[in-house]
Amino acid sequence: QQKQGYNVEELQEMLPYHEDRIEKALSKTLDEKEKASFEMSEEDVVRFRCNGARICALLGLQLDFLDRLEEMPPEDRDHLTLCEWIVTFLTKTMNLLA
Repeated sequence: QQKQGYNVEELQEMLPYHEDRIEKALSKTLDEKEKASFEMSEEDVVRFRCNGARICALLGLQLDFLDRLEEMPPEDRDHLTLCEWIVTFLTKTMNLLA
């Protein structure tokens, strides 16, 4: 029984094509960045690379949601799990929008 998928030779043959596409995409992105004169602050770069900010963005939460939750005193925060806090917040937001 033969495994489905690529073999090593096929993958090696595909590398130059994908490397070229990545180089072109990178070059285009850098050109667009220069045209826009876009600069991110150090703080924004750190937040952009932070998994917490990505998760908040994906869930539709404010980017500092987890930071603000962390700043709460434990006695006000620890009666709910992180999941429960997120569900509670999203439920309240949905109710406000409805």
